[in-house]
Amino acid sequence: MEPDRKPQPSRETSGSAARRRLTLLLRGSISRGDFPNGRLPRESEIMRDYGASRGVVRDVLQQLNDTGVVTRTQGVGTRSLLASPAHRHPLHGGDVPAPHSVQRRIIDTPRTVEERMDGCGARVLCIEHLTIVDAIVCAVSTSYLALPAAALLENADLCGGIHDLLHDGGLVVASTEHVIGAMLADTATAHRLGVPTSSPLLSLEQTMHDSTGEALCFSTTVMRPDRMSLFVQTVGVTPGNGVEPATGSSVG
Repeated sequence: MEPDRKPQPSRETSGSAARRRLTLLLRGSISRGDFPNGRLPRESEIMRDYGASRGVVRDVLQQLNDTGVVTRTQGVGTRSLLASPAHRHPLHGGDVPAPHSVQRRIIDTPRTVEERMDGCGARVLCIEHLTIVDAIVCAVSTSYLALPAAALLENADLCGGIHDLLHDGGLVVASTEHVIGAMLADTATAHRLGVPTSSPLLSLEQTMHDSTGEALCFSTTVMRPDRMSLFVQTVGVTPGNGVEPATGSSVG
């Protein structure tokens, strides 16, 4: 009987690795709006700044063109096709476009919410809002807030994110658990975000706790990855204890 063999990653040529790295670097810079007026540097400048060969640069720019990220015109150059830089979605504090509230009501606690917020009770305050940038719906969020702690927030103004709303209501978030993933848009979600069904989306779940460990809020968010990105800033890493988010930082 042959011994179990661990699966081995496929081999990658040096040229393929160079193309992959340059594609990710340029795609990230385009998403952040690093290039003035959306105009990418000349091929020779990219070769110099990224230490890449001309063949690699041309292949990467053509790939970005073929996937709809940029457009290339002879004699004009390469320009981004993204309407605006992807907005950073704050996981915890920071600047965010004013949310557009579409629903706020007290409902029976859904089973998943009950499991995430142990002891939250039979009823929760449900708030749904949209993130709109440049008149485009970029994200839809649904938050479930524990009662009676959040009862005063039923009619409060939603001027910032859920963290800001909780803070304004005197509820201090001491820790937040984030689960970040990806999904394909179902028909209803695709309609809300204005994208084709089965389009790739970013997904985010957050469970917020106070200093005693009691759950204050559970929220779900789906985002258009062509319009939004996630960013995290850390203040230090303690061996064995993971990464601590920077207090009050923009995580988006």
